[in-house]
Amino acid sequence: ESPQKQAVRASVWSLEASVKTLHEKLDALRTQAAAYLMEAYQQQQPLGMAALDPLRVEISQASNAVSRGLTDLGGAWEALKKEDARTVWLGNLAKAATSLSEAQGEAAEGIAFFNKLLDNLRTLKQQTSTSTRKDNGRLQSSSG
Repeated sequence: ESPQKQAVRASVWSLEASVKTLHEKLDALRTQAAAYLMEAYQQQQPLGMAALDPLRVEISQASNAVSRGLTDLGGAWEALKKEDARTVWLGNLAKAATSLSEAQGEAAEGIAFFNKLLDNLRTLKQQTSTSTRKDNGRLQSSSG
């Protein structure tokens, strides 16, 4: 598995943990806010939400962690897409190299065939030339 895929997987897991933490903090805020509101209502006191400030800070931090996780996941995803593009390009290059190698092999076979044909033609020419000389020599000796 490529490092880019591992980075995407790790980013997803990290983001998942951040989202879970944020949900837990939001649930805690709802629970504490409901309890605080009930207590304030029962005691007929004005609402002062300062008691919930520490939890709001934790929620803000958890929300920032989710935002960072999304950013990290986006970066890891882009790196994976680039890697996939490189892989496709390298695959296409390998196919082209294979085709070129096959064409070179076929060309070498064609050259060998024509060289053999040329050698055979030379041999045939020599045999024809030798035969023609012998025939010409016989003709001259019989006419002379």
